[in-house]
Amino acid sequence: MISTSRRMELEKELLEQLHLQEQIFSLVPVPLVMKDANSVYLHVNQAFADFLGLPREQVLGKGPFDLFSHEFAQRIFEEDQEIIRNGVPATDLERRIKNGHGKMVWLKSYKGPVFNSSGGVIGIVGGNMDITAVKNAEEALRKSEERWKFAVEGAGDGVSEWNLETGDAFYSKQWKAMLGYKDDEIAPTFEEQKKRIHPDDLSEVMFALEQHLRGETPSFSHEFRLATKNGGWIWVLDRAKVIEWSDDGAPLRMIGIYTDITRRKSAEEMILHQATHDMLTGLPNRMLFNDRLFMAMADGKRLGRKTALIFLDLDNFKTVNDTLGHQMGDLLLMAVAERLSKEIREIDTLARFGGDEFAFVIPFLENKEGAAALADRIQQSLCREFRIDGKSLFITGSMGVAFHPDDSDDLETIMKQADMAMYRSKREGRNAWRFWG
Repeated sequence: MISTSRRMELEKELLEQLHLQEQIFSLVPVPLVMKDANSVYLHVNQAFADFLGLPREQVLGKGPFDLFSHEFAQRIFEEDQEIIRNGVPATDLERRIKNGHGKMVWLKSYKGPVFNSSGGVIGIVGGNMDITAVKNAEEALRKSEERWKFAVEGAGDGVSEWNLETGDAFYSKQWKAMLGYKDDEIAPTFEEQKKRIHPDDLSEVMFALEQHLRGETPSFSHEFRLATKNGGWIWVLDRAKVIEWSDDGAPLRMIGIYTDITRRKSAEEMILHQATHDMLTGLPNRMLFNDRLFMAMADGKRLGRKTALIFLDLDNFKTVNDTLGHQMGDLLLMAVAERLSKEIREIDTLARFGGDEFAFVIPFLENKEGAAALADRIQQSLCREFRIDGKSLFITGSMGVAFHPDDSDDLETIMKQADMAMYRSKREGRNAWRFWG
């Protein structure tokens, strides 16, 4: 038996605990409620009453159907009954509702079961947090992204968005159209883009991308080729940036803008080709030839191989121009270039210096015999008939051959030596070739 004094002490402690709980319940600024198994409100704090715009006394003893619209009340009641049946809390319940002041707000709610001493569920306790500001910010961000995506696509650029956590990706309709695809023909994954990057560009693209994802660069900007649906390639300029990072610094979301620069690249390649190639024959010009010769000499020195330099001057070409006209002379030069190109290896270089002057770089030779054999083939090839516009033409050439490093280790010197050897073959009767020295 518990004595009267002990019972009074226990009752006092219980009252003090209930008073403390009441104070905590009332002081928390977040709307809190306690309901019985029938969803009747047994206790609510002032924050919840303020949310409804009602005195607390008008809330207690009522159910959701007395305070909310039928549709919303039904939703609350069904959630409550699910918790009563299963005894499992419900978290992150997001809902949009009109408060007691007529304002639409977003709430994130938590509900949990209240158990009796025997473990049975006898009620529900819950809390609500106003997340309207968060939702409004998300909606503003969504609309802002829609506006800039619309603006970018309006300018003809494609847009992508990459979720680095899941690997999912969004590709705009214009991005797909740039590659010749319909809107439903590209899967929403980053792999769809990666597998279309040209093999020669892939390593550089991924290296630059990884640098940005590690935070080493403020943004990603790279030019590369993407495969199109019809099997071709387009050049794109991809400008991208991570726009969302986790608390520990991991990249979460990245947005990219893609501009088709194929026409610009083609123009650049044309300009570069024109600057380094002969306009008439399409062969490398003197500038590109000198670069190839320099590289061949450097590689030969490193690998212990010889490089042959051959200068060729067509014999009596001026007679062709004077008797048949410059147009026929140009056609003959083009035919000569085509025929000579078939006599050399892929690693060799044939160039036209202008007029009737041609030159060869023959790298990676073990001895002089290889260059001598090529000079013989060139001489024989030139001697064969040229048929141009129904006319039969014949031409010969005089050649001079110099070697690196045997004759010289200097680029200008070895070119002079090949030139002098060529003029010696002309003086000695033409249609011949001579070594320097």
